[in-house]
Amino acid sequence: MANRFVEMWRRQGTIDRKTYAVAGCSAFILKCFLDKFVAFAVFGQPWLLTALPEGRTRLEGATWYQHTMWPAAYWHLWSDYIIHRIHLRVLEHIRAEAERN
Repeated sequence: MANRFVEMWRRQGTIDRKTYAVAGCSAFILKCFLDKFVAFAVFGQPWLLTALPEGRTRLEGATWYQHTMWPAAYWHLWSDYIIHRIHLRVLEHIRAEAERN
């Protein structure tokens, strides 16, 4: 299977259905674990609502993440940038929606 798995990434390579299915299932399982990790790390944090004058409300929240992927030095290169961008996008969206209403 090792030779066939490598052939998946070559233009002229051919693989059988079993190898393709194993690769697809492996990618799906990895995606599920990453989704679960990101959801827990981002949305498992407390948020604070503070009453303001004139019936307004302040929403305070913070995001953080902690990964346990190995090798950590390699994954920090990717995760620091990508997850920071995701957090920033979510917080900007929350602010835009709150200010719009």
